Amino acid sequence: MVFASEVLRSFLQRKQIATLEELKQMLETTSTMTVFRKLKKLGYRTSYSHRGKYYTLAEIPQFDEPGLWSCRGVWFSRDGTLLATVQRFVEQAPAGLTASEVQAVLNVEVKQPLLQLYQHKGVDRHVVEGVYVYFSREAGRQREQRLRRESRPAVREIEEPALGGKLLPELKAGIILFYSLLDERQRRLYAGLRRTK
Repeated sequence: MVFASEVLRSFLQRKQIATLEELKQMLETTSTMTVFRKLKKLGYRTSYSHRGKYYTLAEIPQFDEPGLWSCRGVWFSRDGTLLATVQRFVEQAPAGLTASEVQAVLNVEVKQPLLQLYQHKGVDRHVVEGVYVYFSREAGRQREQRLRRESRPAVREIEEPALGGKLLPELKAGIILFYSLLDERQRRLYAGLRRTK
């Protein structure tokens, strides 16, 4: 029914995100297929966090530059799934990414998705300074990423407490991720700024 689809649109425009059970209650149905038929007609997205439990209209998310959007602690990606999102971040990272670096930006546990991608040849990985770093499978791109990762100063140099106290794990992960996304010129500028403090 067109009427039911419009009711669903109004509901999601008001709430922005909802679970399958909430959508069933709103449509007064017990049928999962009925809900998905209405969602498909309207265009929808599924969260990559919370095990894909939340849904929103395709028109609602305002994705940031990295392609992410959050509503009440629930995360969505322009790539759709967590696997696709993790793969894109690894592919685009100038120096590859560790699991903790990916987790810091995606706000979800990513060890299993990374392992799954590696086992199915979606990404590659190598040990650098005792830690698994994930890289693109494309040979030329991976070469660039590994050179940047291996030539940069040790991660411990940027983990030192900036204010004389111990950094919170979340802040430390954020700093490491930020640093891993810099190119060579930006890293030199960053290092210079730290020395002038």
